[in-house]
Amino acid sequence: AGNKRADAQLLDLSGAVVRNFQITTAVDGYTEAMRRRQLTKIGHVDALAKLDESGVIPDDALPHDRQNLIKEMSGYIVAAVEKKNLKGYGRDFALIVGFEDGNYGDEDLPAFRALVGHSKHSFAELYIVGIHGHITLPEPRRWGRQNEG
Repeated sequence: AGNKRADAQLLDLSGAVVRNFQITTAVDGYTEAMRRRQLTKIGHVDALAKLDESGVIPDDALPHDRQNLIKEMSGYIVAAVEKKNLKGYGRDFALIVGFEDGNYGDEDLPAFRALVGHSKHSFAELYIVGIHGHITLPEPRRWGRQNEG
């Protein structure tokens, strides 16, 4: 795992590598591509709507169940962690998973923590970071500690 290329590195003052980072995002790529296509085509799109049976995002604003949205986003986050974990980066790397958190707030943090806070992985650290800064989940492990179990 030590020969894998890092997306970013944290260096100390002497230039030595303190931590290698892999960075990824948690999204449903196909739905997001269809959302961008519709936005470009008609000028607006519901940022939370699901594709209908024909692969189109409905024009009308739809009500959204907050808990279902959190569960769905948590599923994307867990999938992103699992996908990166399969590449075998290991303890030489920390993983940062970014996601769209513009529709979430502090009140949603416990639900995210319960759903994704214990994701299994072999990284030294896992950081789940909302791009708007509403949700951030660092794990309790810190640099220099070995995996205990």
